[in-house]
Amino acid sequence: MIESFEKISAQLGPDAASAWTDLLGRIRVSYKTDELWDGNDELKFRCSGRTLITLYVREGYFTVLLIYGKAERETFEAVISDFSQVLQDLYRNSHTYHDGKWMSLDVRDSSVVPDLIRMLAIKKKPNRKKEDLTDAFVGCCGNRCDQCLLYVKNGGIESRNLFAEGDHKCYCREDEPMHDYTGINCQGCHVGCAVVQCAKSRGYVTCADCNAVPCAVDSNNFTIPGRCNVGLTAEDVTRFVLPYCGRERFARYGDTLHGKKESNKKADPVEEFLSQIPAEYTGLFRALADHAVSLGYRPVRCKTAALNIDFRSSKARRTIMKFTMEEEKHDGFGYGERNLPGLRMRFFASGEYSEIFRKAVQYVIERFDGKYTGCYGCGRCQGDPQGYHYTFPDGRKVFRCGGELLSIFDFTDADLPEMRNLLDTQAAYDRERAKA
Repeated sequence: MIESFEKISAQLGPDAASAWTDLLGRIRVSYKTDELWDGNDELKFRCSGRTLITLYVREGYFTVLLIYGKAERETFEAVISDFSQVLQDLYRNSHTYHDGKWMSLDVRDSSVVPDLIRMLAIKKKPNRKKEDLTDAFVGCCGNRCDQCLLYVKNGGIESRNLFAEGDHKCYCREDEPMHDYTGINCQGCHVGCAVVQCAKSRGYVTCADCNAVPCAVDSNNFTIPGRCNVGLTAEDVTRFVLPYCGRERFARYGDTLHGKKESNKKADPVEEFLSQIPAEYTGLFRALADHAVSLGYRPVRCKTAALNIDFRSSKARRTIMKFTMEEEKHDGFGYGERNLPGLRMRFFASGEYSEIFRKAVQYVIERFDGKYTGCYGCGRCQGDPQGYHYTFPDGRKVFRCGGELLSIFDFTDADLPEMRNLLDTQAAYDRERAKA
């Protein structure tokens, strides 16, 4: 059963529809799955006979259901501190049944999508092979001519009729008439092609250099893998969607498509991060990065869409600090609203710290009305709870798990000496615990 993207996006609203598009696009590009739409509100992604993930369409949002078995839980728990606080709390607050841990999350915007994809990869590694462009014929528009059913060398009228059927299934409403492609007989990138003419007139080699959305050429408004109808098979996505995702292809392989050789040298994630944040913060973040490295913590780029960096130690088996491109929502400010870089740290080993760090502990406790406090019983502390102790003005004492990185807000260069001291103390504590 097929449902139109148009109908679903109208029900979700702009923000949730954007998240839906992002999530479905990533799934379709990474996994060969058959989509099962129940005709009402449920969309299942089935892979090798098993459900990978389930989505439920609601008014203004959608719900994600992901189930972890024992092996996935063990894998996730080993890296849980690398995930956002929202996903950490979701995991810890979800019930484990006989068939696994059932995690249900309401999604209203795209902020959680990168972490959801990472959680999905723990459940099952992507099974759609990375696109190999070695011998591929990629057009000026970014589409795979060698896989396009409208390309003259790939067949005649039967291929064009098949394209029409796939186009209607993937992109049109059921009540819309099927488009007629019998007159289309693409010769590839030639001087008479409107796309080629447009690119040349703008001084571009390919459409990769152009930011015009929608495209001025009617025939070249790029397919977005997450904006297709739902209920498609893996074969539908392979034949009628992915070959025509030119913009995604340019984003992933732009230099290769321009004829440039890919460098084997990996970019320094810290330098890349510093080049993208406001200049007034580069000195502080560079100093923190250098100090963490001196303590034995290696900067590792997170597998997220945004450039975020973890500082990890294999010896201590811990992440001590995290840089994020956008700070978390707090004190009435939305996620990334202030366009400031985010900083998260572990510092519970220090018994005393200044007000901005006390506020960090208070914030994470109050964010969910004190739900996620106390020891989670994961066993990593071996009977000796490690974490943050906070006393409210009314005398209430609350414990928060120390395995988590806490977001620090409104910091300045003046806080750098204390930050270094906190990192020193935490690193020494982690090393001793690792020896035990």
